[in-house]
Amino acid sequence: MPSSMLRRRTTDLVRLTVLGRIAGAGLLTALATGGAYAARDALGPMITREAPSAGGNLADTTRTLVYRVPDRGRVRFILSQPTTIVRITSQPNIDPGDWRRDRTWTYGYRAVLRDGDGAIVAAHDIYSRALHPDRLRAYKRPVRFHRTSRLQIALQDEAVIEAPTEVAMVDLVALDRAAGVRSVDARLYERLPFIGTSAMSAFRRRAPDEQADLARADAFSAELLSDRERSSLMTNRWKAVGPAGIAGRDYQVEVVYERPFAPRRDDDGGGV
Repeated sequence: MPSSMLRRRTTDLVRLTVLGRIAGAGLLTALATGGAYAARDALGPMITREAPSAGGNLADTTRTLVYRVPDRGRVRFILSQPTTIVRITSQPNIDPGDWRRDRTWTYGYRAVLRDGDGAIVAAHDIYSRALHPDRLRAYKRPVRFHRTSRLQIALQDEAVIEAPTEVAMVDLVALDRAAGVRSVDARLYERLPFIGTSAMSAFRRRAPDEQADLARADAFSAELLSDRERSSLMTNRWKAVGPAGIAGRDYQVEVVYERPFAPRRDDDGGGV
């Protein structure tokens, strides 16, 4: 299929992020089943502030729980209520020997959407091509790392999946990946059910620091936003969903740390 025709067909379903690219096989699967696309608008992840360590290495560092996408079996997420839209973030863990700025790493996973009885509603094979963080300009560059592993974390990608009917659970299964990709971690989100006046009420019930956190991507602080803008912050908010089962038996949980970017002496400031 000519690339121009593929772009026209995917305009309404697929938006590619600057942090990754959906590869051809996953893209065609998404088109066939209708509704998987990458997204770049801000998330509302469940992130906690890490207390400074004795040595000071974790000062001003946040941490996020992520879940390993298994090579065998699956990791299952059960939603708090049926929905027709879910969001998945994913990031590959790279072998230190393959960690070079000019490299990209392709990986894939399958998202199987099921109804409350466990019947399959839709299945999507999603492939991404991850970039080295140094490919971004310095001020955009995240610094993510594992405390207990030498594996490096490539740039994160996101996929939003719209289902034809309501789903109650989502299974993630690992697919093929490049040789330098040791493993893939993911998080799944559900959209919070705030619309209209309920969205405004939900925003007002938040503590001032929570309101500021919600508005951090906006040009204005929370107190300067209009009621319509505040309602929009809640309407477009996502909530992280944890896996079903027992950690260590049914799923593997990892902690990803992130700190503000600090330029290196040899940094040329390049990137996109």
